[in-house]
Amino acid sequence: MIILDFDGVLFDDERFKRDYWRLFRRHGVAHRIHQAAYAESKAMHRGGYRHDLHLSFIRKRVPAFKIADAQRDIHKLLAGSAAYLYRDAKPFLRHWKSKGETLALVSSGNAFQKRKVRASGLSPFFRATVVADTTDKVGPVRTLVRGSRAARAVFIDDRKNFVDAVKRNFPRILVVQMIRRKDQERSTRADVIVRNLAQARRVIEQWTARPPGARGY
Repeated sequence: MIILDFDGVLFDDERFKRDYWRLFRRHGVAHRIHQAAYAESKAMHRGGYRHDLHLSFIRKRVPAFKIADAQRDIHKLLAGSAAYLYRDAKPFLRHWKSKGETLALVSSGNAFQKRKVRASGLSPFFRATVVADTTDKVGPVRTLVRGSRAARAVFIDDRKNFVDAVKRNFPRILVVQMIRRKDQERSTRADVIVRNLAQARRVIEQWTARPPGARGY
């Protein structure tokens, strides 16, 4: 079983965020106001991004801001989520799907993230898709691993905190951190750090070729 994160692994969330910010600029919202409202919404809600909270906090700062108009453009942007997939995402998923490997997606968020994942067109690749309104991935990973008949499991994520927590709780899982940008915080617990999914594929192939219980990846 291979369990993957969405943002930063399969989906270029940095490019998406830039276009998301431009959307607000077109609606008369300065970047500093956008960011201040974003920080306030994150402080109030500890789970994944809540765009409804974000919009309401922008409206507090910019009374002329029309939420309904912004919502319409946000839905259009989300509908085009497939354009933000990394080029190596589908080839990686197709390869493992053709090998009969069980694939699962675990992502943080709620309705906003679910729309993004659904519009990406990747859902058919996954046996299970978990978009949880929580900052914890240990619970979803535990449920997936227990429900799978696979002898081994792989977890791929770009965030240090998720990588560290999963490796700490599941030492036998092959935990791979994806570092696509130089400014990302690196895990000291990950079994291996890769720059793209082609590297991740090679690592997984080497690992699965080894006998179960062998030390290291």
